Amino acid sequence: MKHKNSCKKRIAVISPKREISMFFELEATACGCPVRVFSAPPEELSEFDLVVLDLAAGYCFSQSDTCRIVAVSADGKKPDQHRFDDVWEWPISIETVREAYEGTTSVKEETVASSESNPTIYFLPEQENTVVYRNQTIALTSSECLVLKLLADRFGEPISRTEISALFEGTQGNLADVHICHLRKKLEAPFGVRLIETVRGQGYCLKANAIYLS
Repeated sequence: MKHKNSCKKRIAVISPKREISMFFELEATACGCPVRVFSAPPEELSEFDLVVLDLAAGYCFSQSDTCRIVAVSADGKKPDQHRFDDVWEWPISIETVREAYEGTTSVKEETVASSESNPTIYFLPEQENTVVYRNQTIALTSSECLVLKLLADRFGEPISRTEISALFEGTQGNLADVHICHLRKKLEAPFGVRLIETVRGQGYCLKANAIYLS
């Protein structure tokens, strides 16, 4: 296939499966790449630099298409290698995806480094009190989400127990520690990581980037 001399820095993700499309969409967002998601191949691909195609969506691309097309095989079948620039077996490693994405964008190095050094939590607009972390959809209570958003909005800054508890004015008990404990069980324990740091004498600090998807 021919390739553009100038990069348009846009990615298309084509898949009828939400699990697959969300994975590639979230990683594109983390890399700073503009991305559009389709359930079926669009008629026009010229605006994109890289197309990630789930073979379950079908395809009918012309040899004149100048974008790079990567096929994703989720059923173990081997497609015709000559039709695509690369073929990925699902599930695919994050490292492979990011290498492909970063090779097609001019994202500043410090932005990429930041996304790799700190994990990312995604807030989903269509699912209230739901976040995605490490490609896992995690349901929170409304109060847990409220605390997490407070920490996320002030990334890297310690938030005192008093300020966290003030979110629930009129209630009793040490709600700050209770909610932090619940968040740790859902966001830390399953992955063996520490996202919420206890800062002695100051409170709690979130050690993860947060992205609000629109």
